Amino acid sequence: MSLLLFPLLVIYYTYIDIISELAKSPISNALLIVIMIVGLLLGGLLGIYRGNQTLMRFDKVSQRVMAKACTINIVLYLATFVIRIAAGVMLYMHLNSTSVILALLLALLTTFFLGNIVMEKIVLYLRSRSVGLNPSSAQVARW
Repeated sequence: MSLLLFPLLVIYYTYIDIISELAKSPISNALLIVIMIVGLLLGGLLGIYRGNQTLMRFDKVSQRVMAKACTINIVLYLATFVIRIAAGVMLYMHLNSTSVILALLLALLTTFFLGNIVMEKIVLYLRSRSVGLNPSSAQVARW
């Protein structure tokens, strides 16, 4: 359940953000949707990378798969999150000369963040299933 909670919250937030962007957009909806799809695909690629970089091990006592993110995963996640928040703050500060560019950037980063989180969780889920079925394939990690 904890594997699904954060992605579901991000999906809900992204849905609300997309609806609000489409309602007040100073640019065409078609361009906005294309930018969002590009962000989703790029974020998905980063999520796949981050999911594959996570160290996993199988605990024989509790019969659970443990995952530990490496430092680069945490840095990439925080950088994506901070850039997304910064773009949102700049857009809502009403910087009129760059508001169209910032709206496009915010749309891209919103779906980029969504694709990143969802694909990382999908990769972790698939990897944990394979590790749970075959504990010898788990990576050895120093905790």
